[in-house]
Amino acid sequence: MTDHVTDHVTDHVTVDGGTFHLVPDTGYTMLIAWLAGADNLVRIPDHGQHTVRVITTDSTGTRTDTEPRTQHDQDIIDDGIDDYLAQAGVPAPPRGYRWYQRLPAAHHTRDSFDTAINTALAERDPRGHLTEPHELVPALADITTAQYA
Repeated sequence: MTDHVTDHVTDHVTVDGGTFHLVPDTGYTMLIAWLAGADNLVRIPDHGQHTVRVITTDSTGTRTDTEPRTQHDQDIIDDGIDDYLAQAGVPAPPRGYRWYQRLPAAHHTRDSFDTAINTALAERDPRGHLTEPHELVPALADITTAQYA
């Protein structure tokens, strides 16, 4: 894992000639990133401007707006990630960073990689019995390893 510095959030960064894609702020995607291994991760201090989507429903209807993400919002996101990873038996990442993952050679976008992981998981567990993080770890470890092979 490598630290780098930037002042904005981008969907990918180039480090030492390699492209790394932004890991979404979820426990599930952070688990997959952790399973991919430290050599496939970089972290960048998070100084970017983030927003949250706010949906308001009142007598005039429903509208969606964006607002700046507060520290409280970020704490809720980070707590959710930490809790999910703890349930999976995985250490929480340090806070205050954006995480980027080098994808396997067969994938040039985060969407392609995520689709491959989710498709392989659905094939392995077609009835969707694996729902808890600790249950998902063995399957996701095998799938992630296969993707990087």
